[in-house]
Amino acid sequence: MGLTVAGMALGVGMLLLGSAAAQPAACGTNLRVDRSMQLEPGCRYTGSTVITGSNLVLDCRGATLDGDYKVVPVLRVGGDRMVSDVEIRNCVITGSRGSAVIIGLSAPDSRKPLGADGRPDPAQHPHRITLRDVTVTRNSGVGIFVDDYVQDTSILNSTVENNAAVGIYLEHNSRRSRIANTRVARNGFGRKSGIPAASNTSREGIAVDASADNIIENNTISGNNQGGIFLYRNCGEQPNNPDQVLRTQPATGNVIRDNVIEGGSLVGIAIASRQDMPVKPESCRLRVDAARGIYPDAAPGNRVLGNTIRGVPVGIRVSDDGNVVEDNRISAARDCIRLGSQERNRLGHPIQDLIVRGNSCMEGRVNVLPETRMIQGNGPMTR
Repeated sequence: MGLTVAGMALGVGMLLLGSAAAQPAACGTNLRVDRSMQLEPGCRYTGSTVITGSNLVLDCRGATLDGDYKVVPVLRVGGDRMVSDVEIRNCVITGSRGSAVIIGLSAPDSRKPLGADGRPDPAQHPHRITLRDVTVTRNSGVGIFVDDYVQDTSILNSTVENNAAVGIYLEHNSRRSRIANTRVARNGFGRKSGIPAASNTSREGIAVDASADNIIENNTISGNNQGGIFLYRNCGEQPNNPDQVLRTQPATGNVIRDNVIEGGSLVGIAIASRQDMPVKPESCRLRVDAARGIYPDAAPGNRVLGNTIRGVPVGIRVSDDGNVVEDNRISAARDCIRLGSQERNRLGHPIQDLIVRGNSCMEGRVNVLPETRMIQGNGPMTR
């Protein structure tokens, strides 16, 4: 039987069952949290933890939430209800059989709450959720998943490492997340990670999938499989699944600044990372060029400022309009900066209105595809 925890005030210790420090597995299981509470340091809490209340703090005080690779997720914020103004801190989260932390409603996309205009209503989804000083490690899926329509999430001073899929994933129509002063390392190796129940995947450190107005700053992003930060709008997966919805919002208005990004098999920062990626038309909801299996990605109007990038084949790749790349320091094996899209050129809509200036290419070239257009008086300028 699970242990339900509710109505405990911050500063009051978690219920002790015998000698919790000596027998960490006996500390508790399947926690339900609806008010502020603290856990016992050094303890291990198994099963799933679900936060169902608002205006609360869950302080693990170094305790571990461990799913033993039997549950997914290990920590759910929201679930079947909207919650807000929640802080989770000082937790170690491990052992999920899929995504470890999910912030959002558990209902399928097609059944999410609607507003008076008949469109999904972000006000009825979790918002103002903060993860502070947490460690999310060795989970068989995504480390931290910010689900659709969730707003104003903060991931601060944390560590997200050695997860089999993406380290941090910002899902479609989420907005205004802030990821700061966090280490995102060695994620995305799938089965090669040796983590139980991992799928055969190969991913990046941070994915921004049709998510907008986020700030990603002052992080260390290193050793992730494909690279650092990828911005894109996927083509609408599982088109025959009635619970899936079309991605209408592009990945736009995001600021990526003052990060250190190192390592990865593809690219440090990719803007419209799926622009020229082959896809199967039968796998997409958005219109795909059936002859070539290409669809137009959408990640316009983002800013990439003051980052240090090294140890990658390509430093920064920009494949959509109106993006700014400024004052970055880059060492790359092939292209320091790559601008443009062959497929957009072929379709008669080359990449345009770019601002590229003040970047330092210590290693690698600036590669500008034909027809790519800068705003007059700009780049590709490097020093």
